[in-house]
Amino acid sequence: MRTRTKQPAIINHHAESQKRVFDEHNPFYLIEAIDVPVMAIATDGTILAANQLTLETLNQPLEHLVEHAVWQIFRSDPPHALQNVFSPLDITAFPMQMQLSWQCEDETSCIGETTLRAIIQPDGSQLVLCTIIQLIESQNILDNVITYGVLDNIPQPVALGDENDLLRYGNQAFADLLGRPIEDLIGTSFLNVIVEEEREFVKPRIVERHQGQGDIYETTIYHADGSRRYIIIAASAIIDHAGRYHGALSFITDLTTQKQTEQDLRRTNSELDAFSHTVAHDLKSPLSVLLGFADLLENEITNLDINDTVEYLRTMGQTTQKMISIVDELLLLSQMRKADVTLLPVDMEFTVNESLMGLAYLRSQHNAEITVTTDEWPAAFGYPAWIEAVWSNYISNAIKYGGEPPRIEIGATEEGDWVRYWVRDNGDGLTHEQISMLFKPFERLHTERAKGHGVGLTIVQRIMEKLGGRVHVASEPGQGSEFSFLLKRVPQPNANQR
Repeated sequence: MRTRTKQPAIINHHAESQKRVFDEHNPFYLIEAIDVPVMAIATDGTILAANQLTLETLNQPLEHLVEHAVWQIFRSDPPHALQNVFSPLDITAFPMQMQLSWQCEDETSCIGETTLRAIIQPDGSQLVLCTIIQLIESQNILDNVITYGVLDNIPQPVALGDENDLLRYGNQAFADLLGRPIEDLIGTSFLNVIVEEEREFVKPRIVERHQGQGDIYETTIYHADGSRRYIIIAASAIIDHAGRYHGALSFITDLTTQKQTEQDLRRTNSELDAFSHTVAHDLKSPLSVLLGFADLLENEITNLDINDTVEYLRTMGQTTQKMISIVDELLLLSQMRKADVTLLPVDMEFTVNESLMGLAYLRSQHNAEITVTTDEWPAAFGYPAWIEAVWSNYISNAIKYGGEPPRIEIGATEEGDWVRYWVRDNGDGLTHEQISMLFKPFERLHTERAKGHGVGLTIVQRIMEKLGGRVHVASEPGQGSEFSFLLKRVPQPNANQR
């Protein structure tokens, strides 16, 4: 044990108030000679004295310690354990060991194993000597969280932000959620991946972390591929014994699949509502025609000319055929929801001709002129029966909504690995707003002219989705319209393969 010649680092104001005498027989004088950090503490918890090693260990001047309650300098776990030692002091409970922490010079938390001993002075008064017997290696509180390694093995995305709200750590599940290497994320703000329109919603919640508040909230982030991920964040503030904020630990749940399911359900419910309205409207009209002619024939058949009777029956047959067509398209729409098909090279010339043959009566009704501009149709991958339905919908719309009389061109254009098949009409054209509504389920435009029904373009959209293709409309008011669909082109064999 070494000795020192300098005076002990003590302030005796509080001691004098307790009528203590500081001389060579007083423990206050002797603590400077002790070779470990030690403090003298009054029975009410007030620090009375500290040796030089204590000041060096704590990196604090003496005036920052004396006449302060020991629990203002040190923190225990649980928080009130140290204060309870002196409330009131029970001398029979000593000696005791306690792990205490304090703020180090670099703002990290230092931890020490301490021994508290109660002694009785010659005058009968009591005090407590607190000795720091072992200094545990100081470490940033966030490092303590990370080094346990538990977070690495959690399948749920976990992120740890520092006191400046920059990412300090993220596990592999977190990196996978964002689609980015974790090293590219460390040191960046989590706000950067929040979609712009939700950042003002998230910022106040980050401020609440600094105040020690936890929170659970939903938000939306960007994946590296540009898509959006819907998530729920459960964030907890990391606060040390002194109440200082060190960061936040966030557990994240990916809600994307759930949200997409909810959106699909809402879309399906909306489509079902529109579907029932469409079926009711489109079937009611031909049924009314049939009912009217049936009533006429029943009551007036003996008074009708044979030619009139034949014409009425022909109209009834056409009306019935229209109803069958409606039912067929609705069945096709239902089939496409469930069916998985194998993509095959489609003989487009044959498919177009089949479609035109099926529209012969409609063409004659409207005196439509249809010009095929393509001599050799490029082949594409698809499903022949469905592709014929697409052509029939596009061409029949061009006939019904074209000019008077309709002048229609159909053709194909190769665009890299794709083929664009198109139908152009000489109709009134469409506004951008009308174009945006075209492929919504069961939307009907030009209702004053349309003699058909509102499922056609919905079928086209669904077919292209199932076949991996795309639909497109180009139109301006007064300039006619071009409806097209794109499919993957069948590669042409090169000379070596022929």
